[in-house]
Amino acid sequence: MFKHQGPAPFPGVAILNQVAIQDGYHLSYNPSSRDYGCDTTAIVFGETLFFVLNGDHREALGAAVQRGGKQAVIDYFIENVGQANRLSEHTGIFREDHPFRLGEHAAVHFGPGNIARLQAAMQAGREPAPEELPGP
Repeated sequence: MFKHQGPAPFPGVAILNQVAIQDGYHLSYNPSSRDYGCDTTAIVFGETLFFVLNGDHREALGAAVQRGGKQAVIDYFIENVGQANRLSEHTGIFREDHPFRLGEHAAVHFGPGNIARLQAAMQAGREPAPEELPGP
């Protein structure tokens, strides 16, 4: 399901990410710790919204895609929000003043019901409340 995408953008640059393209979203596994501090698996909605989990979630997310498509992938992220990377954009969707209007993108790609479920899961997991988060 996960494959390396296309040629490297520059000579001598290795492509590390493995990607699984789906309808309206894709999954991306990055084995490098350079950018996020550890290997990560991202769910990218509409090329604009990056929900990033620490670690290798390829097998579980692949199973979620097979089980129930996009909604099962969303469910998996919500159930595992405690493993979200600190740079994941899931917290930014609750900031009305976010410069990239992540909340608007989330409403389109994630849906209001899933946003409410995510917020409840974040609060249950003792993640910082949106108003406690640092600026963008």
